[in-house]
Amino acid sequence: MIGFHIDMNTAQFQGEYLETWLRELAHRGYDTIIWEIENNVHWETCPECCSPDAFTKNEFKKLLDLCRKLKLEPIPLFQTLGHCEYVLKHEKYSHLKELPKSLQQYCPMNPDLRPFLTRWIEEYLDLFGEVKYFHLGADEAWSLGRCETCREYVNAHSLSELYMRHMNFLAHPLISRGITPIIWADMVLTHPEAMDLLDRRIMLFDLVDDPG
Repeated sequence: MIGFHIDMNTAQFQGEYLETWLRELAHRGYDTIIWEIENNVHWETCPECCSPDAFTKNEFKKLLDLCRKLKLEPIPLFQTLGHCEYVLKHEKYSHLKELPKSLQQYCPMNPDLRPFLTRWIEEYLDLFGEVKYFHLGADEAWSLGRCETCREYVNAHSLSELYMRHMNFLAHPLISRGITPIIWADMVLTHPEAMDLLDRRIMLFDLVDDPG
């Protein structure tokens, strides 16, 4: 797998621009595109978060069709713990915050979070069609375990266990469909105490410095 991460967290790319880059990336030998699209598609699960210039689903499906035509495997990347500012800035979803004054992260112990994320994952799968991998993000969740409910769980178990169980819950429905879940490795490596609880079928992606 030689992948390129298209991160639309801070930028809304136009369709023609992305088409040009997909062709260039295929020419350069890439075989995988990791699509972190966040609020740049018109989502039904969270319509309030969508950018005014977001792609319609049909527009984005044309990019996915081009991906596959160019032999670029598309992988959806959906943040399921941290990096959720584009959702949590809206009052309707503020109850999902880990901390009242921070937009950065969901509370994994909030009873409304799992059904919310599950519905959205289903919508991603409907948009992307048949995929081999699904990236659940989950990096840089540095506020984890700080709300009262999470703190009680951490005191009784561990912060590591809180993280591993959240990721297992989201990963298992994907695994049951033959899809390999992916998460960033930083939180697992920072809090490895309960690593044995993490389903071994979850793939970890880590950043490696180029020795050159």
